[in-house]
Parts: sequence; structure tokens; C-alpha cells
Amino acid sequence: MGSWNNYGKSDKVDIEALKKKYGVDFQSPKPDYLKEFINWVMLIIAAVLIALVIRTFAFEWVVVSGPSMEDTLYNNEILFVNKLGYIYSEPQRGDIVIMEYKKGDWNYLPFHELFPFVTLFFPQKNEVNYVKRVVGIPGDTIDIRDGSVYINNVLLDEPYIKGLSYPKSFELPAIIPNDHVFLLGDNRENSQDSRNLGFIEYEKVKGKVTFRMLPFDSFGNIYNNMN
Repeated sequence: MGSWNNYGKSDKVDIEALKKKYGVDFQSPKPDYLKEFINWVMLIIAAVLIALVIRTFAFEWVVVSGPSMEDTLYNNEILFVNKLGYIYSEPQRGDIVIMEYKKGDWNYLPFHELFPFVTLFFPQKNEVNYVKRVVGIPGDTIDIRDGSVYINNVLLDEPYIKGLSYPKSFELPAIIPNDHVFLLGDNRENSQDSRNLGFIEYEKVKGKVTFRMLPFDSFGNIYNNMN
């Protein structure tokens, strides 16, 4: 009780001293809880926007769905995708990439048609992407015969594939045009890829898969089987 009185007395002396120094109208500042709340809300909004911008333009993680990239990648593995690399360079043979198969929409965002810039910061809904490997690049003559892939009439060495390579509905041989790639799944007998879809435009290649994040026992480089 004595210590409380001392604190109260000391506090009163301080206030009186401040009134004497700054005038009798001086009042001790009170916490502005509303302002503090608004500051926290703005900080959270800024953090979310920064995260969305990074996800849209720089990096993101994706989850493998299906067996088309076995035995390199497996269902439910989580991969890290670099979206910046292809801004200054082009996809190279052997790259594992994310390609847009079905464009999504932003119908879950109110007024997105009136303010289309908001779509830059939010992911599309109902979008479908595939993970595939770049096998052919612009200028290549690609063919598939006898269970193997040929580039410019030379057998392509592919130690990473599972099964044999067979042509499908896309007519081969064919020359890959500028700004396009030919993509195949590593699991050649269980993959929908350029053999059905044809050449894939650069603009549909969303980024390069750089490493595996999960599971932890497989964390790291996904290109170990290139040789």
C-alpha cells in the first residue's frame, strides 16, 4: 500500500511539474487505441499485398498432381518455382517448367471488371497448370519414333524418363517455331503434353521449377537424374 502511495505521489508531482513547464492546460497523453489498430491493419494489408506481388511476379510454390512426371516428381510433392528467370532468358532443353493449360478467372473478386488492375495482385481461380519438361526449343526439328525422341534426326539421351515415347495426335516430325517449346512429361506413357497439345507458347510458360520443398527427405535439386 505504501509503495502505491509513493507511486501516486510521484506521478502527481510529475504531472504538476509538467503543468508548470507547459501550462495549466497540459494533459498527459492518453493511448490512441483506434490509431494503433488502424496502423496494425495497414501493416497487415501491406504485408499481404507484398506477398501477392511476389507470388504473381517472382516466386511461388506449386503442388504436383498426378503421375505424369514420375520418376522425377511424384504426386503431392511441393515445388519452388522461379518466375523471374525467363524474363531475361529463354527456356532451355531439360528445364522442368510450369505451363498454363487452362486459364482461370477472377470472378471471386468484386468489381474486377471495373478495376482490372486488381487482377495483378490476386491469383486466378479455376486455373489449371501442368508441370512438364522442355524437350524441344525453337528451330529444332522434333520427331518421335521407335519409342524414342529425336532432335534434328539425332536420338535424344533421356536418362530421366519412365516408359517409352510414342507419338499421339500432334503430327510429327515438325519444326518448333520461334517463341515456342515442345514439352513432355517424364512418364511418357501416362502424360498429356505437346504430343496432344502441340507447341507451347513462351507466354504460357509461367516459370522454372528450381527445387523440391517437400517432402523433406527429398528436399533440394530435382535435376540429379539429368546425367
